[in-house]
Amino acid sequence: MIAGKPALEIRRLLRRTHGVGFDAQTVREVLGISRREAETVIGQLEEAELVAKKMAAGLDDKRPPDWANTVKGNAVAMATTARPVKRTTADRALAQFLDRVATVNATGALAYRVSRVVVFGSYLTQANELNDVDLLIDLVPRNPNPREQEVLEESVLARAVKNGRRFGNIVEVLAWPQTEVRLLLKKRSRTLSLHYEDHALVEKTGHHVIFEDRGTSEPNQRGGTDA
Repeated sequence: MIAGKPALEIRRLLRRTHGVGFDAQTVREVLGISRREAETVIGQLEEAELVAKKMAAGLDDKRPPDWANTVKGNAVAMATTARPVKRTTADRALAQFLDRVATVNATGALAYRVSRVVVFGSYLTQANELNDVDLLIDLVPRNPNPREQEVLEESVLARAVKNGRRFGNIVEVLAWPQTEVRLLLKKRSRTLSLHYEDHALVEKTGHHVIFEDRGTSEPNQRGGTDA
């Protein structure tokens, strides 16, 4: 239990609020509780240092304060309920992942490549059993020329459609050139937890760069989710 609610419900809330400000209404919607209960939950989350007030300069002081996840709160948001894995299993999964990084970067038909990989979380401890291997990955366009990159992405989409890939909406279509790479890197591994937009969180915690290719463009910051 966290803040009087099942831990998985609080994790779902913190995942929803990860990287954005929120208020009592958000808590009400996610947890399905009354406003008074939502305010109580927020207060308990603040006491547990999982959230903190997010004050915005220039706003009316009478405006209810927004809240934001703390580093600790984001750690809870990213927590997994999967069974722990042995370090030897984690080491093997990480080595296989780095092999896939090399394959992705050597495959010219893919529109994106990996410029940097950072490991953080429990893997950096001395524990023999880990929750998973947390990796922050920077993807960059393969071609520095915007027009040539656009042509490459169009060819990637055409190949996907030809191979039977179906897209539910335009967002999935636009994201596919990156999603394709993310799926190849993940390869359905339950041991790896891949992150692409948690730079601010990782920079405030212990981390270690395990791969870097300085010959690529700057990291792409386009939105997306874990593959």
